[in-house]
Amino acid sequence: NAVKTVLVSECTFICDWVRSAPRTNEVRQSAFLIGMGHVMAERFGLPLRMSELGASGGLNLMWDRFGVKIGDRLYGRDDVLVFDPEWSGDMPPMAQPEIVERRVVDLNPLNPTAPDDALRLQAYLWPDQPDRLQRTHAAISVAQPLVDQADAIEWLEHRLPYQDGLTHLIYSTVA
Repeated sequence: NAVKTVLVSECTFICDWVRSAPRTNEVRQSAFLIGMGHVMAERFGLPLRMSELGASGGLNLMWDRFGVKIGDRLYGRDDVLVFDPEWSGDMPPMAQPEIVERRVVDLNPLNPTAPDDALRLQAYLWPDQPDRLQRTHAAISVAQPLVDQADAIEWLEHRLPYQDGLTHLIYSTVA
């Protein structure tokens, strides 16, 4: 009876909430981006223009604020988040990636600096995963509103033609 009462009394809110697709936030995906950023900095020696497709508030776009610990090496920073993944294979080079531009595109963007959107970014995390919630909170603490509302293909048409000495890193963290 209590559930039925809430469903009826909050019908407008619930119907509005489910109109937006679930947001699968996994900030651990930044561990890969940190390694890739070091590889690209070593290989090309150029600043990076970051373009993320289908993002959940652009949390992974802030990967240069995080760190990855592999063995006794720390790639990146250790003041917000440090990932400690299982690693096999060659180690990434120790380079200094420089990001000069970062943008995200999403059909239904969320701004992680807006309280309601920050709550939505956390709403799809399972309650038995407190470590994931902690990582998301940390990522939100350094987030910037960098998400554009657009179709990814049309958006990329305007971002790719640059011939300005930058390396483009285009990725999607959508599962």
